[in-house]
Amino acid sequence: MRKCTFRFLALILAMMMLLLSVACNMVPVKPGGNDDDDDETTDTSKITTTTDDEPTYTTTPGTQPVTPPVGETTTPTVTSTPVQDPPSSTDPDEPTVEMLPSQEVKIVGINLLNGNATSVNSRAPAMVDLILSYTPDSIGVQECGAVWGTTLETELGDQYARVGVDCLGNQNAVSFATYIYYLKDKYIAIDSGTFWMSKTPDLPSKYDNTVDMNRTTTWVILENVLTGFRYVHMNLHIDHKNLDVNEIQCQMILQQIRRFEDMGYPVFATGDYNMGEMTESYQIMTSQPTHVADARYVAIDSTDMISHPGNGRTIDYCFVTKQNMSVKEFKIVDTHATGTQLSDHRGTFTRALVNSLPKQAYSNCMV
Repeated sequence: MRKCTFRFLALILAMMMLLLSVACNMVPVKPGGNDDDDDETTDTSKITTTTDDEPTYTTTPGTQPVTPPVGETTTPTVTSTPVQDPPSSTDPDEPTVEMLPSQEVKIVGINLLNGNATSVNSRAPAMVDLILSYTPDSIGVQECGAVWGTTLETELGDQYARVGVDCLGNQNAVSFATYIYYLKDKYIAIDSGTFWMSKTPDLPSKYDNTVDMNRTTTWVILENVLTGFRYVHMNLHIDHKNLDVNEIQCQMILQQIRRFEDMGYPVFATGDYNMGEMTESYQIMTSQPTHVADARYVAIDSTDMISHPGNGRTIDYCFVTKQNMSVKEFKIVDTHATGTQLSDHRGTFTRALVNSLPKQAYSNCMV
């Protein structure tokens, strides 16, 4: 009886050992692998065996990693998107602005006093010497008639080129002209023109029958041939008979100055304005918010000498765009200093340092 019991227990033990051996050699399966909703089966090619007989899980590129058996843990791999720097405040594709250099400019404006050949020829040599003593970059003249035109062409022609027409539209003056002369080896004229201070500014004409003659403004945009520096010289002669027309003509001048200013050009506007400082016309030229100023009053070195001794006041001016230049010096060109009256007017001399300004594309700027 005892032998049977012992054999029975030994048989049971052997069966348990066999079952345990089978269980240890079974391949682990993906949890839920027998789920009816999951047709995927474990890919045994993705399992390798270490020397300790512990499975190591690998993945094939392009497939999902095999989930480890229950009870095993893996260290998650954390990836992050690199933080990008904020965009630069300067667009590399944005064109850079070319800056023109600063430069000192010297301007003379003078009413020559028209006359016959005898009168002009007796005054011309001293007048030319006086003007050239200031070594101007450009010169604006008024009352330049036929004799003066020929004389100045001869006396200034070696150094200066000329732009403008007379008040009748003639290249070579027959009547009054507001010519501008500029140093031809230093500058080129980008553009120039003459307009009439009338209701038809592009045609030779006078404002109406209350004025005595056609009144003109000549202008030129000059460019330094070496540096590209640019400035505008305007030169004019305004009516003296009708104060209302004088005011209208000043408004036309101011409008044109603003157009040049909007284009980025420094402006010098010389001329016989036929107005005193207490007139409405003068207020039009200098009142805010305009950037235009009388060079006399913004110059570091200036004078209180009047320009017209005959009527005891100043009527000749050089107006400037004050925000883009520093006026270093303003003088009255004294045509009476030698004892010989070279003109009934004295002239103006303006020396200014123009700021470095952005170069802008030129566009038509006629009134």
